[in-house]
Amino acid sequence: MTMTRFLPGGQIRKIFEATDREAFHAKPRRASRVEVVDCPGPSDGRFFVCFSPLSDLPEHQVCLRETFEEYQAAVSAELEWLKENWIEHVAE
Repeated sequence: MTMTRFLPGGQIRKIFEATDREAFHAKPRRASRVEVVDCPGPSDGRFFVCFSPLSDLPEHQVCLRETFEEYQAAVSAELEWLKENWIEHVAE
């Protein structure tokens, strides 16, 4: 099920789908990404979810604490977090 939140001022928050470009006539903005941990230690080679594109502080990296063995598990956690914390929640 696709979730969409329309904000005052005309902004839209949703998980981008291929059909959205035509429907909303809008350019998507990346909210997050899945990356590979590339440093020595127990998480090396695992996947992590980075939400830094949502941050107003480019010098800080904002990520989920958990790392994932499988890429698809990281993507699922990314989507779940975005739905619960970014699409549904809007700061007053």
